[in-house]
Amino acid sequence: MLISSGFAFTQIELTKGKYQFNKIVEWPGQGSVLIAEDPTGATNDISLNLLNNEGAIPWSKTIYPKSKNPKLIISDHSNYFYYIDNFKPDNNFIHYNQVNQSGGIVSTKFDVLKVIRTYGYTTPNDLELNEIINTPSALVFYFQLPIKSEGIIENIFISITHHNNRVYHHKGPSTDIKLQKKGNVGPLLFAGANTQSIHFTYFSTDANKSIANFVGFSPKGEPIIDQLLRIPAANPIVSAFQSLNLDGSIYVENKTLFEARGKGVFLNNQYYFILNDAATNCLTIYGLNEKKEVVKLNKCEGNQASSRNPKATISYFEMDGDLYLTSEIEDSFSSNKIDKEGIQTLDLIKKDLENIQLNPSSFKTKDKTANFVHVINGTPFYTSTQEMDKQEKIIFKQ
Repeated sequence: MLISSGFAFTQIELTKGKYQFNKIVEWPGQGSVLIAEDPTGATNDISLNLLNNEGAIPWSKTIYPKSKNPKLIISDHSNYFYYIDNFKPDNNFIHYNQVNQSGGIVSTKFDVLKVIRTYGYTTPNDLELNEIINTPSALVFYFQLPIKSEGIIENIFISITHHNNRVYHHKGPSTDIKLQKKGNVGPLLFAGANTQSIHFTYFSTDANKSIANFVGFSPKGEPIIDQLLRIPAANPIVSAFQSLNLDGSIYVENKTLFEARGKGVFLNNQYYFILNDAATNCLTIYGLNEKKEVVKLNKCEGNQASSRNPKATISYFEMDGDLYLTSEIEDSFSSNKIDKEGIQTLDLIKKDLENIQLNPSSFKTKDKTANFVHVINGTPFYTSTQEMDKQEKIIFKQ
């Protein structure tokens, strides 16, 4: 690959290598990864080229996945990204490629049968992968293992530390299938992580009170004391929760797995609970006040819904250490941000989120017409991703 630039970086040109580029994905904090795949489909080779935030290409590498459609997992929390070959075990193994910020590649696998045997199970093909999260210290896989004879779902987390690819695991509380069908217990969803801890969360009810339960463990699978928030009077709407980061859940086809009455959040060592409230048809955020009481933290003017069971969604993404939340209840759209200062109400529109999954920097720029934004030394450069696979070169312009 060749890279050339005009005077004072007014233009960046990247010439194709063996294959034409067919995708660009931003790696927050690192730059943009330009991807080229064999257009004939004869091989599974994927060429990866990092265009960094100084306008240089420090490395160009090729990985050789075992599958034709490996899933990319990337975040701004670690100096690694991953291609996962298979979501279902292949002869008991999950295969993946790890790429670090220097272009180093590790192609490896882990044995899920070895993990579940420690909990007394021997049926790896029954495992259902619900989530993969690229946390600061580890890549975390969340598997469900239905045990129909006992009426439960076992929740198993496999944590692989980035720096040495060592495998650790943790089993969370079992889910009662009958209670889940009744709506008394919700699905486990990712809540948040830092370098020392990883947290998942689920909604439950007790004597008609709503509870946000947190299941925590370290990157090495060591249990952390579970936390819970008892939510005062609330009437949550069952909502579809969707991540706008490149997490594993975006590749899971069964989206009903992510429908819940609420979702816990762990951010900046604080615990929160978010839900769409049927009483106001608003996104509501609960957390602890100075007296350690669970209180409503945000304000929202009530909206009217035409249906008793409105269609509702909560979307979320992390950026620069802050969590952005958007809520859709029928035609109503609202947005908030949780940061170190607390809760802020935002004035976003749906168009602001169009490209955020592959290109978070597009959210930060005023120009919403460009297909892709790459930032060089603080200056945004723009390119089109339309018909990339037909172009001999990719051009970024100021």
